[in-house]
Amino acid sequence: MRRYILWLLLMFSMVCVNAQNQLYMGPYTSDALASTGVGLKNCTELIKVGTLLPIDLVQRFEGAQVKAIRIGLCAPITEGAVFVYPVTKLAPLTLGEPWIWQEVASTVNGWNLVQLDTPCTVNTEGIVGLMLGYQYRQTTSSASSDYPISLVEEGDLLKTYAYCQLNYSSAKWRDVGLGSYGNLSVQALVEGDDFIAYDMRMSDLHVDNYAQVDSGLNFTATLSNQGTQTLVDYAIDVLVDGEVTDQLVSPGALTNAEVTLMGHCSIEGLTAGSHDFGLRIASVGGEPVADGTLLTAHFKAYTDAFPRQKQLVEQFTSQYCTHCPLGEQVLDAVDKLRNGDVAWVAIHGNMTGTDVFSTQESEQMISLLGVNSFPQAAFNRYNPNGSSSPAIPIGFSDVQLAAQAINNEFFENNIMPALANIRLSGTLDQSTNLLTVKVEGDATGEFQDVFGNSVGLTVYLVEDSLVSRQLNNGTWIQQYVHNHVLRDVVSATTGDALLWSQDNSHHYANTLQTTLRQEWILRNMSLVAFVHRKGSTREVINCAMVSLPKLLEPTVSGDVTGDAKVDIADINAAIDMMLGKAEKSDAADITGDGNIDIADINAMIDIMLGK
Repeated sequence: MRRYILWLLLMFSMVCVNAQNQLYMGPYTSDALASTGVGLKNCTELIKVGTLLPIDLVQRFEGAQVKAIRIGLCAPITEGAVFVYPVTKLAPLTLGEPWIWQEVASTVNGWNLVQLDTPCTVNTEGIVGLMLGYQYRQTTSSASSDYPISLVEEGDLLKTYAYCQLNYSSAKWRDVGLGSYGNLSVQALVEGDDFIAYDMRMSDLHVDNYAQVDSGLNFTATLSNQGTQTLVDYAIDVLVDGEVTDQLVSPGALTNAEVTLMGHCSIEGLTAGSHDFGLRIASVGGEPVADGTLLTAHFKAYTDAFPRQKQLVEQFTSQYCTHCPLGEQVLDAVDKLRNGDVAWVAIHGNMTGTDVFSTQESEQMISLLGVNSFPQAAFNRYNPNGSSSPAIPIGFSDVQLAAQAINNEFFENNIMPALANIRLSGTLDQSTNLLTVKVEGDATGEFQDVFGNSVGLTVYLVEDSLVSRQLNNGTWIQQYVHNHVLRDVVSATTGDALLWSQDNSHHYANTLQTTLRQEWILRNMSLVAFVHRKGSTREVINCAMVSLPKLLEPTVSGDVTGDAKVDIADINAAIDMMLGKAEKSDAADITGDGNIDIADINAMIDIMLGK
């Protein structure tokens, strides 16, 4: 079957060099610049800032001449100079005498091209890399508008170093953390006779982790041509499970600047479960490539899913965390954006003092999810950007902007399929305060094909309206209202195994018990249950939440809408449940077989008619 490909190419600014025998050498080769500059606060000395080009990047320019250096600035600099130092050792970092050192009379905000009075020839013998950069005097101002250093998240991340004394006893080359912002905007213009016209590169393939067969698979990859001429004639094979299913023919012109290929691939006809997607360079400049670069990525296909019931948000906080109230404001804004479909759990930990809401189980959850500071939060336990922990910082001053970014990244763009649903019921023994909770639900026939057996069920008990003190921006608030507080993990902290029915592998039912403490106020309590993956990734498959008063309400058989009667509205609601359009309710399962089907509909009609 031929699979149709839709594609779109989004390009950065193109770089133009002066001749076909010239290329840029640097951490990236586009015209991209940072919108805001970076500097070293309160450092008024002369500073050298440079990026360390590894030897494999430098070797392709062997024998060529460095004719010019250009630096990208977010603010003009004074006492400027450009330089190239040979690096003779990485540990400890050791530099030789400079190959290039040329002063810069004046600069502007943007790119500055410095033609060299004395070009130098690239010779990699005896070196392990090059330090490419510039000198400037740091302004006394602390305003970001006066900071000149441009760092851009483009290309493979290279280390950026600074030579200065700063707060140390002597000046030396140091990694002062600039690399966390991106690559330094510095490039050398290199001229040579042996550069090839077309040197196509392809990297950074990313695909959706999960893809519905009717909707297709989204993918992105990075393309560039590191040769001297613009590449317009090339082809990329598209592979699914090793089979070439289509070909992208010259989707856009390629220069030294990286471009992002964004595409959508039909996967119609795939079975549920794990599959491989690939992109392979098939031809360059009209010539076939026998062993072109092949990039592969794994994804899991599925056909049907249930509606997502709730979005799980686990907040990691402490009474002694001065910025935690700010993090709470961010989550409150997220909750409002989601129109109340958030199951919010506040997990308290100890810091400089003992948090009265911290428990042994809450500390276990903090350790389990890799929380290393407060305030943080996890959203459906989705690991962002391949991180080992799903917890991210949430103490942002721009509350609305942070909330929108979280909503987009973790909810709108997170395509984890809900291949199971959750129904909650329970009873409370008034004499012993023993709460018995039944968590059950149905799964699609593809559940185990997609998720395997490493799946767990975790159940939280939370309480609202708890008044106690809270540190807020350095000041203690004595009567602070704490909501969503985790009181008990009813299941194992790592999650219980789902108990599948012997006669129906697509239905599970777990019964759990816990004793409510006397000081807990039942009317302020809720139960949160979620099915999730276990192991290195713990993404939430589905989540449900119900208040304890609602959980313990006696139900009228057939009263789906909760108005204490059975009428046509209940029958319509039950039909929606039967068709998978709404969350199932035990009140509609009149036959008690764990399913809602035509037998239940007929029984509801009989109840409505008084039969």
